[in-house]
Amino acid sequence: MNAQQKEQFLSEIRQVVNVPDHQLLSALTNLPNDERYGIWTQISRRIGVSQRMTADYFHNTWSKQFFKRPHQYKNEIRELLQEALHQEGTTTAVESVMGCMAQRHGNAFHKQELRTYIKRQAGKRPEFTGLQIEGLLLALANAY
Repeated sequence: MNAQQKEQFLSEIRQVVNVPDHQLLSALTNLPNDERYGIWTQISRRIGVSQRMTADYFHNTWSKQFFKRPHQYKNEIRELLQEALHQEGTTTAVESVMGCMAQRHGNAFHKQELRTYIKRQAGKRPEFTGLQIEGLLLALANAY
């Protein structure tokens, strides 16, 4: 979508849902799937793009503005992931970390963005976390 189509998208969303901007996301996500599909079809015709492009833009770009970014929680995610990877396979570990983050932070994260970020972290070489370094320093201090 170009910049003009993105502006039109927001304008159309506002007209269709008719709630204050801070309630747009929850109003849209609480609609039944068939109604949401109808909205994407309606909006896509008005702004001149495909229904799929409209829905993808909503899910993969526009909606992310309402959530915290996972990279701001890199250390917490890496610590949880390293613990989970020692006990579980990668797929289970990713879901486990997502569950822990949801327990700690509620619905603060865009689920797909969080899942993608955790999977990328799982594929990286392990680093020492803050807790591990503190534990290592404590063990060294006690040893001497």
